[in-house]
Amino acid sequence: MLIYDHAKQPPGGHVFIDPSSHVIESPTLAGLIDAIKLYRRNNGFPAGRPEAEVEIAYTKSHPWLVSKIGEKPTIPLPDPLNRWVHSLWRKPPKNLRDDLAAEKRMKVCRECPYFSDELNLTSDDKRRLVILSAGRFIEDGGYCTKFNYACGMAVLTDPMPQDPPDFCWVLNGA
Repeated sequence: MLIYDHAKQPPGGHVFIDPSSHVIESPTLAGLIDAIKLYRRNNGFPAGRPEAEVEIAYTKSHPWLVSKIGEKPTIPLPDPLNRWVHSLWRKPPKNLRDDLAAEKRMKVCRECPYFSDELNLTSDDKRRLVILSAGRFIEDGGYCTKFNYACGMAVLTDPMPQDPPDFCWVLNGA
């Protein structure tokens, strides 16, 4: 059985080579299955069983995305902050802001009504944020309760990895 919401995704996205030798790509596993179905329908090929075919191919190339027979697939991470950290880990920010800009943003975050000092991250997630931030993750940076991100990392990212709120420093250009 394919695991659609696994925290670790293949680098560069999902790829499947159809029996017709056509290469089909998608950033998500669900999108890959849909793209295979669409390709076959548009080209008059038999529908087949795309999920089963991808599962067979992924058993060798991406075994973490295939659960063993009889095992229940992993459940998506329940904590939204944890999901945010894992999404950053899968697609890390390419650029980080300088310390002065990060300090300005952090000041705005601390005055925000959605700011919370309680940042409950696992040690593994803290380690990931320190690595992603090149050692600059602000541990006492708090948590945005509305948009579920660690402010200590968000102030460093450029651009912001989520849609910005109306009151946020992202729209104010800070």
